[in-house]
Amino acid sequence: MEPTPKSSGLLEVTHEHPQLPPELMLEIASFLLDPSYAYFEQREERKMQLEIYGALSHSCRIFRAVFLPHLWNWLDDFFADSGDDLSLRLDVRMREITQAEYLLNHVNVISLSLHGPALSNPDRAAAFIACLRAFSNLETLEIVSLAIDRPPNTQNSFEYIYNAFRPHVFLSVARLVLPDALAPILSSFPRVRSILCGEDRPTAGFRLIRAVKNYCPHLEEVVYGGSSRVMIGWISVATPNIQRLILRNTLFEEDFVFMRTMTNLTYLEFAHREDAGQMFPSLADCEKQGRALLGISRNPAPKRLRIRTLKGRTDTVLRELMVDLP
Repeated sequence: MEPTPKSSGLLEVTHEHPQLPPELMLEIASFLLDPSYAYFEQREERKMQLEIYGALSHSCRIFRAVFLPHLWNWLDDFFADSGDDLSLRLDVRMREITQAEYLLNHVNVISLSLHGPALSNPDRAAAFIACLRAFSNLETLEIVSLAIDRPPNTQNSFEYIYNAFRPHVFLSVARLVLPDALAPILSSFPRVRSILCGEDRPTAGFRLIRAVKNYCPHLEEVVYGGSSRVMIGWISVATPNIQRLILRNTLFEEDFVFMRTMTNLTYLEFAHREDAGQMFPSLADCEKQGRALLGISRNPAPKRLRIRTLKGRTDTVLRELMVDLP
């Protein structure tokens, strides 16, 4: 009688142990999260999610194949301040990720804030770009805020960052979130299909939208988080052929007139404020104007209108109206 081999402690993949579908495994893992958090975007739940995926990916080979890609799919807070030397932290993190070649293909999204000494000189900018180039499947780059220590005698210019990006092209990136100050680097992302400008200052976004007109021929979606009426006019003029327009704030009556230049829309989203008196159009008027805008679209695809009703200074969402049009 042959001796029974000792177990390795890992779950072996055999025909007697069929693998569960990855979608089912992810659904099971989601129940391990603390239900007191409402959204994955919240920082503490995001940390918990990463810890769970990390633990599961080290438990057995089946789980590793399913959960490791999800653990590294989205790198957020990539260069966040943890109390240590930011200058050293930036170098260490970029070295870590670029040296782990077996992980690079899993990264699809990078979301970060560039503060302090991050990218504060040409060498750091070049190192950051080398890091981005290592991710062959990078689809989304989000630079959600920019407040870096610039080199002396630059007269508040980011020219050294523009120069660092200029020779490079990132063909895999389809979605960008950029501060207005980095608009010139759009020339390195010619296949971008969605762009978000979230800054809410009177002039924020003008440079970005002008650059979009020159460098992003495949753009399909614009997301604007500010409240500048002039900016809405700029979007209408500079990107008349986009298919999706998402406005995070409320609209005035005149804004609908500006947007009549956009004759390729299939999706329109904006907000309605219930407690604004006569300043903004009523919900019924918003729906009527939204339907009219989608009605002049020459795009043969089905159309959808979404209106969020907000209340108070915190912009609490009271309800949503969703209308599907042929």
